[in-house]
Amino acid sequence: MTVRPVLLRAAWPPVAVVGAHSLLGWTIGHYSSLDPGFHFLGGLAGAYALASLWRSFPEAIRLPTRLTPSRAIVALTIGAALLWELGEYASDVFYGTHIQESVVDTVADVALGTLGALIGARLFVRPRPQKNLNE
Repeated sequence: MTVRPVLLRAAWPPVAVVGAHSLLGWTIGHYSSLDPGFHFLGGLAGAYALASLWRSFPEAIRLPTRLTPSRAIVALTIGAALLWELGEYASDVFYGTHIQESVVDTVADVALGTLGALIGARLFVRPRPQKNLNE
């Protein structure tokens, strides 16, 4: 299996969410009412991307025994959401933007991304077929 098609298949949902958010922001302005949906979709898209990579490279991705793929995907997606929020904070501090409206807004953004990741992990993670030991 070649890597490029797999990466393209995995990456398009997160890129589409960020692209749509940016495009709407540039054309109609930032509407706080749309922001929760984008954070939820970002978590869902992140879970899709990670699940797609996990299915495509089963031998390359080894998880610790107690860490299920669903848990790993949710944890990594939450990590990405936290990094995103830190990036927004850094932009506010260093560039004088006002992306972060409040602590409540930031926590809600991470919570919605987490909800998207939880639902995405449930929807997109399929168990790997078990090898028949009798064969």
